[in-house]
Amino acid sequence: GLGVPLFSRMVACGVPPFMLDTQYRMHPAISMFCSDLFYGGKLLDGVSPPERRPLAGFPWPREEFPVAFVPVTHGFETDDGVSKLNEAEAAAACDAVSALIEGGCPPSEIAVVTP
Repeated sequence: GLGVPLFSRMVACGVPPFMLDTQYRMHPAISMFCSDLFYGGKLLDGVSPPERRPLAGFPWPREEFPVAFVPVTHGFETDDGVSKLNEAEAAAACDAVSALIEGGCPPSEIAVVTP
């Protein structure tokens, strides 16, 4: 059924898996997390930190490591049984996106990742 992922089915049918070992999209500081967690440290970077400069307009905690977790200590989560919402967290995300756009970042280069 649909509970078995496509790639698992292919491997079960004898199609050998092939790992793409080099990524070109992320800053190496971001790919390091993915490499360690999902690829046993085997994922390589096809780009260098100077090729993936931190986006202007956002107050990065460490410019050489352009990853930020934004704490939101106020607000509360609501749950209607289908979706969850925390307006304070949504506002913080909007503020960060607005700062990036005002700093000259094209909206197409911005992604907001949430759990």
